[in-house]
Amino acid sequence: MKKRDSGLPGKIAEGYGEFRRWRVGRVPVVLLVAGAAVLAVAAVALYFTTAGHPSQAARGIEEPEAAIRGKYLDEYRLRVGELERRWDRRELTAADYEQQRRALDAQYGRYLEAGAAASQPSGAQGFEVNGVFVSSRSPSLPGVTPANRVLSGSRTLYVYLSYRGADPVEGGYRLRWLTGEQVLREIPVRLRAGSGELVDSLQRVFAPGPYDVQLVLGERLLASTRFLVDEPLTPRIHAVTASPAEVVPGGIVSVTVEYSFPGADALQALPVQEQCVIERNGRTVAGPIVREVQRDDGLHTASFRIVIPPALPGGEYEASIVLGADGRQASAATAFTVLSAAVPRSVEQGSWQPDRQPATSRPETERGDVRLEDLGKLLERVYGK
Repeated sequence: MKKRDSGLPGKIAEGYGEFRRWRVGRVPVVLLVAGAAVLAVAAVALYFTTAGHPSQAARGIEEPEAAIRGKYLDEYRLRVGELERRWDRRELTAADYEQQRRALDAQYGRYLEAGAAASQPSGAQGFEVNGVFVSSRSPSLPGVTPANRVLSGSRTLYVYLSYRGADPVEGGYRLRWLTGEQVLREIPVRLRAGSGELVDSLQRVFAPGPYDVQLVLGERLLASTRFLVDEPLTPRIHAVTASPAEVVPGGIVSVTVEYSFPGADALQALPVQEQCVIERNGRTVAGPIVREVQRDDGLHTASFRIVIPPALPGGEYEASIVLGADGRQASAATAFTVLSAAVPRSVEQGSWQPDRQPATSRPETERGDVRLEDLGKLLERVYGK
């Protein structure tokens, strides 16, 4: 082994080596001690900051939840705004708008409720809605039910709201009628303590589109209902047929009509009145047959079987169809013939000839003459006897 130089250069080299060994072994310990000191100082500062404000200690947990809720509420508002713009551009039907809006409300429902609860004012605690709907029937009439369809035009609509858990607040509750962002009517309402009912009405010319009725307390939405106003639908008749084209008195004629409702989207359970009548020169000779049915969108077919009166004179008649829906009507007719009860039409015109027999069996007749036995055969053919 080589002996280390004991001179000055050797001592310097030896001291430098000891320093390097000390630095490598003890730096992690120094850093660990310094980190612990920093954490201790931070803990002391946090204690003195929150010692007099216990609610702030939970803020670290609440603030992330509030941030998440705010994020989804912002997302909800953006999607509702886009839906409203699509409606304004007429890219959606009323039914599509209603379906998509309900889907958004259901998807973000818990964030909307949490946001409302966070800012709940006095008078809203424990408030519950038993039911709310819009109807075209006055409260003075019996059997008030929600309106299935509301048609555009001048009319009076009523909102019915049943509630419980109300805590009367002077000037706090307000009722709004809206279409989009436009407030049509807003009034203060006084609710009875506990449970009760609220009825309000709005008379105006309603244009097609979605409408909302809301009960609010301050900025809190307590109850809301939405209804759609539709354009009245007019039936379009595509075809009317009568079969057979020739019928004898006492026989049956079948009348068929095909119709639809142009412009109807996702139509369901539309009340329709179907009517068929047999006429001649504007006078009713058979019928009418009237039916009350419910139709949806698409092509519809209705058939009527009408007995022709036995004493009805022969001639041209009309089978008339009248369809009614939403206060509007459409009509169409088709012609058919009632044969003479005494002699078939071909005999009256002289175009019928009996079967020829050999000259030895009976004398030959002239064109247009009818023998009694031949007439009997003809009647058997016509009446099936």
